Amino acid sequence: MASFNFLYGRPHRAPISWDWLEDQILIGLEVVQNMEEQMTIMKERLKEAQIWKKSYVDAHWNNKCYEVEDMVFFIVRPQKSSIIFGKGARLPPWFLGPFEAIEKKCSVAYRIVLPTSLAHMHNVFHIFLLCHYISNPLHVIDMRWL
Repeated sequence: MASFNFLYGRPHRAPISWDWLEDQILIGLEVVQNMEEQMTIMKERLKEAQIWKKSYVDAHWNNKCYEVEDMVFFIVRPQKSSIIFGKGARLPPWFLGPFEAIEKKCSVAYRIVLPTSLAHMHNVFHIFLLCHYISNPLHVIDMRWL
């Protein structure tokens, strides 16, 4: 439904097709009142939708922040990634790393140090593609697949 139809309850009519000015003045007050009622209903519905969307975003918001020289994992999406990790890898990795974050480009992007085998990749990543690494001396990192 077009917005004019929704507001006025009738299809748009050009001023050329108005026959009697008196009839327009008589129904003009009703049209304006109806339009004001429809506008208040539309504003209420838009406000409800805005509140619902904000509550959904706030519930799923994860405020990440890394410092320079922190160790991070790079999240790989195997279905969407153009990187091939070994021939016929049945279970490609979901996380690569850990790598060192060397520079904060902006509030949502970090430059990380990549090994030479991944030198063809761009080394600036969005914050949602990074995952914090908590170092543990028992961790053994196998770099054979890189």
